[in-house]
Amino acid sequence: MVDHRLMVSTDSALITLFDGQVVSEQPSDEIDYFPIVECPGVKKGFFAAFEVGSDGTFDARVTDGPLTDDERDYAACLVKSRVVVKSGNLWVSGYGFEPLSIGPTNLVGQSFAVEPGVYNIEAYFILWQHSPRWWCESDAKRPDSPPDLVFQLTPASQSSEFIPPGDIRLDAIWLPFIETQPSPFLFPSSGRVMGTQPGMRLTTETISDPKTESGIHFKKCGIENYRLELFETPSLEPGTRITVEVISVHHLKMTISARFIEVV
Repeated sequence: MVDHRLMVSTDSALITLFDGQVVSEQPSDEIDYFPIVECPGVKKGFFAAFEVGSDGTFDARVTDGPLTDDERDYAACLVKSRVVVKSGNLWVSGYGFEPLSIGPTNLVGQSFAVEPGVYNIEAYFILWQHSPRWWCESDAKRPDSPPDLVFQLTPASQSSEFIPPGDIRLDAIWLPFIETQPSPFLFPSSGRVMGTQPGMRLTTETISDPKTESGIHFKKCGIENYRLELFETPSLEPGTRITVEVISVHHLKMTISARFIEVV
């Protein structure tokens, strides 16, 4: 059973899955890294690489089992690839093949045991960040939030045909203000919730504004970072932090209507 949760950092917006033995057996031109989508090693299924849209640290899960309910509800991008494992050890790295020379570290990559074989990979981007179930004003990641990426391994026959990915970008965006956009999500869901919702409590701050009658306006807030409109604005000094309760959200106007709760 393969089921590993790990943090993967990258400074090239790229995450790679590979077996060090397989990579070391290939001629250098087979694993030439740039442009990665044209790399022979990727096109032949020796190793897998995914463009994740930005630098940073990603919460990833590698599994040979199914997606969890939350992962399935918020899966928003799928890229298929393949990896060959000979040594019984699979690397996940945001720094290419550097772990082979540096060794396993939380910075350059981690490895774990996988039975030797050929594996199809279904890589999913999980677009959970805009759901009120896990969104946090401080941008801190909640312990119960889903991973950002899921790499699902399925055994494949060595002789089975491999169609290399034409696009290895593993990323997705959610645009709440474009109602006609196609849904970014892969699967139907009755439990998926996105964006600021009525009843949510938000924290914001007053900013001096001589153009307004009250002399202040409010720092943008909510999941969408919208402008705040308060019912019955109390007398507040600039620089005051307050808590409000959301009444309604207006995507076309990019505003949140709310009522004042308290000074923080």
